[in-house]
Amino acid sequence: MLKKTILFLFLYNFIFIAEVYSQNINSSKLKKIEFTSFNGYNISNPISSIYDDKGWLWILGENKLTSEFVIGDREIILQRFDGNNFFTLQIPYKFKNKITRGGLFKNKKGGLYLKLWFNHNSKAQLFFIDVETLHIEKVLAYDNFIKNRHTDLYYYLEDTTRIIVTHEEKLFSAELDGLNIKMIDSIKYDKPNKSLFIQSIKTFGDNIIAKLESEDFFLLDGTGKFIKRLTKNDFIDAKGNPFLPKYLNNNFTLNGEHYFYFDASHNQFKYNQHIKKFEEQTNLKKLHNSLYVNPAAQDKDKIAIQTKNNIGYTINLYDIVDNSYQIYDQINVDKFPVITFRDLGKDLAVLSENKLELYFFENNKIKTFLKGKSIRAINQLSSNRFIVSTDSEGFYEVDVESGIEKEIEFKNQNNTQIILYPRDIILKDSLIITNDIGNIFISDKNYTILSVNNTGHPSVEMIQVEDTIFKGGDNRRIFKFSIKDKVYTEVKNSDEIIVKEFATDGKKVFATTTKGIFKYEKGNFTMYEFDTVKTEDFLSIKYTQNYGVLVTTKFGEIYQFDDTNNTLELFYQDALKASVVGIVVDNEKKLWLNTYAGIVSYNPSNKEVKRYTKKDGVYELEGNRYSTFKDKKGNIFIGSFKGVSFFNPKELEENTLHLKPIISSVSSFNVQSKKWTTTVSPSEILDMKKLTLPASNQRFSARVSVL
Repeated sequence: MLKKTILFLFLYNFIFIAEVYSQNINSSKLKKIEFTSFNGYNISNPISSIYDDKGWLWILGENKLTSEFVIGDREIILQRFDGNNFFTLQIPYKFKNKITRGGLFKNKKGGLYLKLWFNHNSKAQLFFIDVETLHIEKVLAYDNFIKNRHTDLYYYLEDTTRIIVTHEEKLFSAELDGLNIKMIDSIKYDKPNKSLFIQSIKTFGDNIIAKLESEDFFLLDGTGKFIKRLTKNDFIDAKGNPFLPKYLNNNFTLNGEHYFYFDASHNQFKYNQHIKKFEEQTNLKKLHNSLYVNPAAQDKDKIAIQTKNNIGYTINLYDIVDNSYQIYDQINVDKFPVITFRDLGKDLAVLSENKLELYFFENNKIKTFLKGKSIRAINQLSSNRFIVSTDSEGFYEVDVESGIEKEIEFKNQNNTQIILYPRDIILKDSLIITNDIGNIFISDKNYTILSVNNTGHPSVEMIQVEDTIFKGGDNRRIFKFSIKDKVYTEVKNSDEIIVKEFATDGKKVFATTTKGIFKYEKGNFTMYEFDTVKTEDFLSIKYTQNYGVLVTTKFGEIYQFDDTNNTLELFYQDALKASVVGIVVDNEKKLWLNTYAGIVSYNPSNKEVKRYTKKDGVYELEGNRYSTFKDKKGNIFIGSFKGVSFFNPKELEENTLHLKPIISSVSSFNVQSKKWTTTVSPSEILDMKKLTLPASNQRFSARVSVL
């Protein structure tokens, strides 16, 4: 009977919470769930908040209950939130002085740190929180370390938590690890430092830059050792003159380069890794002054900037794209907020007065790479690495797993080879073959050009059939190029044919042209015109194993070309009549269309059509020709004028909500203590294999959440 009761309670909680979350999370692009004291959020004035590694939210603030009923000092409390339930943890220490400030930050090797400041003592006290046992212990080693020093500020680098500590004569670098602290290094000032506060610390690559409230900047290496004190000679302004900034504000990394915002009177700076200096960028757009302040939150290519408005505060959320910030959403709050997140692109917790607001961003399954760039050809280098060409902004390696985008530099006799307007990338053996308007380039896998082969006639479209590359375009001629012999020959009688796009079944070559549909087989070609479609309306062409040759038009039509009977039959009509500029077929035989109005999936078996637009994560709706691709795993790339969309068709069409229930507390009557007890420690709950209930009180309760 007991087992049945437990199962019933568990499932009841699970179903209830899953329903609440599914209703809130799947309604709009930015969803909000609000919690107040009615839900157990007992904080009137939040001071600090952070997510631990288990995904639980910790909140430090003033106790709302004491602020309501007690005149004078308010009690500081710590609450833990599991997504559905709030638990208040007692700080097991009594303090003589009033707590004026507090903060929470991570120990990167596990657990959290709680830091408190007091009215009559400028020194802070540090406590370590074991998030598994919920045990809070004072870090005595920190007390000893800070005793003869002044203030400190933490930062993270990979799996370490470190602090920089000020002193009148020296600056110190140390590492925190649980209850221990380890001295790393120190450096002397040029003169005694009377301003002992740290303004900002930023990490970039394997380096750290720290700015004190004084004019001092310091550079540290990845181990936490001081490299040097920076001077004005380490900062070069737009005119090439050395200068010393007054502020160190936010920074970000893009394509392996590190960018910084110092003073609002200057543009952003790039760290020159060769000469080890910060150089002002003159070719970048001047940004809004709000970006020259320390961000409220920053994560990878996302940033949140907090500004004051007429009635409260605005949190502006930005994407970092091509060395600039593009705003994508705003959140308004009445009072000064405390902000924290797990993944800034997915969630955000905003705490203000007696209110916790959880914001969830749509978990788009469509990713965008190379934002802002006009995409052309794509091919697969390895399991997660792809080579992508753009119209006039070069070639890139994209790792879809890590999200790293790296520009490729082709070398021709030790000089950089610029390749513009490529339409295809062919990988043959260990060779990379691509083209520009007049040439075919053959390089090795290290991007060293082995040969440049010029037709003498400008043309951009190309396709490979075994050892032969067919090339055509606006030059009104079609050429064949032998990869082995590196010899061009002109296809006879093709001097009036302007090719729009090629396709092949491995033996025959097809093309959409200004003269109609081109079919080439065994050295001969034929042109076909049709009464149903004007030749100037043809756009893209694709050979598919399941549906044969498919031809698209400017008005959203797809026709099936029967190359045996040389007939044309309507296959699909876009409801918006948007131009279809590319087709790819997934592993389930569905068509994915690159259009001028988003990405469309079409299932020929049941005629089902789905359109994916910006609400689904499509960054740019207008597609680009020659830029559709399916990899070996079935993932699809759809190129546009402002980036390439990447997704897995199965994942994109899944509607199942996968939720994992977690027991966050268990309560029952304890026979030994003769009272009702509650277990909230994650480690104790995990070890709880059996719950024995006394005959006199066979009741228990369990709280369950879904993270």
